[in-house]
Amino acid sequence: MKDTSCNLEIIELFLKSSLPGDRHRQKVIGRVTAKLLTAGYGLGEALSLFFWELADLEPPVSHEEQLFFRALYRTFHTICGVQIDNGETALEILKIPGEKLDLAQKDLLKEVKLAYWKQFNELTRESPNLLVNTRKMIIAKKAFDFLRTHLQAGRF
Repeated sequence: MKDTSCNLEIIELFLKSSLPGDRHRQKVIGRVTAKLLTAGYGLGEALSLFFWELADLEPPVSHEEQLFFRALYRTFHTICGVQIDNGETALEILKIPGEKLDLAQKDLLKEVKLAYWKQFNELTRESPNLLVNTRKMIIAKKAFDFLRTHLQAGRF
């Protein structure tokens, strides 16, 4: 088993997102998801165990719930592997042109937020896109966090 302590916050974040279905169903699926993600299984094994653990659930696990698990799995296993080390890289990821660097700190922060949310909305338009674009979403979020932190601290 690998150390997954840096990833626990992402589990909590996604489990608070609304899964389709009632609260009890969400709680059961969330508990199984958290258990499997922290165990360090590969995707194939984790998905098989996901279905096995939820075999008695009525109605059976839906396609949306399966996509949610896969997206969460990819997110969970990607989040610590992505590092943004400098502002230029972060700006490039968020597709913010270099001339925006001349803006006041407050205005640049607004541009960063707008660029992040525009990219996020484009990547998450439909449920299948969530699965396909998980890595891009994480990279954009890391870039956004890097820029926001450095701009707010006046270190950019």
